Amino acid sequence: MEQLSEHFSDVELRVAGQPVRVVSNAKFLCLQILEPIREKFGALIIDSGYRDPAHNEAVGGVHGSFHEYQNDECAADFRPLPTASASLEMIFDWMRLESNFPFDHVILEHDKSGEPACIHVQAHVDNANRRPRGAYLRSTGKANDTVECDCVPA
Repeated sequence: MEQLSEHFSDVELRVAGQPVRVVSNAKFLCLQILEPIREKFGALIIDSGYRDPAHNEAVGGVHGSFHEYQNDECAADFRPLPTASASLEMIFDWMRLESNFPFDHVILEHDKSGEPACIHVQAHVDNANRRPRGAYLRSTGKANDTVECDCVPA
C-alpha cells in the first residue's frame, strides 16, 4: 500500500497497481482537494475513486467519466464519517462557495429517496485543461435531473 497523501492511500482511491499517470492524478486529487476537506471537516469515506472503463460501465457511470482518470483527469465520490458533525450539504456549500479548490465540477448526489448520498468532485491536473468551476445537484449514476447551483470561481 502506498500513501498518496497523509491520510489517503492508493487502495482507497483504487489506483494500486495502476500506471504512474493514474497514480499521479490520484495524488493531485488527494493533495489539492481531499486533504484540505479532511482537515476542515474530519475523516472522509471514499466511495469511488479510479474506475477502469468496464467497471465504470458496470456501476452505471457515464462514458468518459473523470473516474476513468484518462489523460489528466481525476475524480472521487466521498462522504464524511457517519459520526461527523458536518453534513454533505455543509461540505458541498463550503466547496462551491468558499474554497479555492481547482475542481471542474462538484456535485452533491442524492439517492432514489432524495437523501444526500455523496459528493462527486472532478478535476484536471493540468490547469490549462480546466473548465470553469461548476456546482450541481443530481441523482447518482447516469442521471438526467441535474440542477446547476451557484459556484464562486477559483
